[in-house]
Amino acid sequence: MHAHGVPFESAALSSDGGTLVVYTQAEILIFRRDSHGAGGYVQAGPAIKRFAPGPLRLAISPDGLTFAAGISDEVRIYGSRSRFLRSDRYVEIGSALRHGAVGPMAFTSDGGALVAASGAKVRFYRRTRARFARAGYRYVPFGSDLDNGDVVASLAHTPDGGVLAVGGRARIRVFRATGGARVQVGPDVEPFGPDGSIDHVTISSDGRMLSAAQGGSLRFFRLASSLRERLRNFRPVRHVITETP
Repeated sequence: MHAHGVPFESAALSSDGGTLVVYTQAEILIFRRDSHGAGGYVQAGPAIKRFAPGPLRLAISPDGLTFAAGISDEVRIYGSRSRFLRSDRYVEIGSALRHGAVGPMAFTSDGGALVAASGAKVRFYRRTRARFARAGYRYVPFGSDLDNGDVVASLAHTPDGGVLAVGGRARIRVFRATGGARVQVGPDVEPFGPDGSIDHVTISSDGRMLSAAQGGSLRFFRLASSLRERLRNFRPVRHVITETP
């Protein structure tokens, strides 16, 4: 794919479709949906060029006001100058977070927390007020790291962050936030068997449905329906094979 005629390596689109962030040739470009012109996206503000070439992970909050960029062993978070009024200029929020090798990342629906993986571990960051920060807030680690026991390939959580699905090489683990800790819900789920692989994981807003993708295969799971098992097990719903180009 290309941005302004230049191939880009990664991209993130806010869930409201209003903001697109792309990484290309050691710089980050931000685009906003053009609601007054002929449609499409137009660049918003200058490029962010403080990155060395190399793989970069991106995550964006649903409202498009905050995004995280992870490269090498650190995560940098950028935000609009005002969380309540869109600005064409994004500024770095606080200092870079020393994180270890950066893996998948995801924001909660209000942008108030960021979940980021590094190897087999998942770390949690939350937004807090910072009087002298340029954006008026910053992100700091909170709680203990979650050890998935397997390299994290994909992350997904409910809008409130209460339920987290962690996809490893072949299995998915689901965790529920309980009293400040993360408690696993039910046994591991192996969508494509113990020797399979998982490309992507999603979870429904109520935490009751899971989906896992592998190549052209998509498999769905839901919480068992009986009262006894409802909070213990996920069971298959159906298996769908889709065509891939």
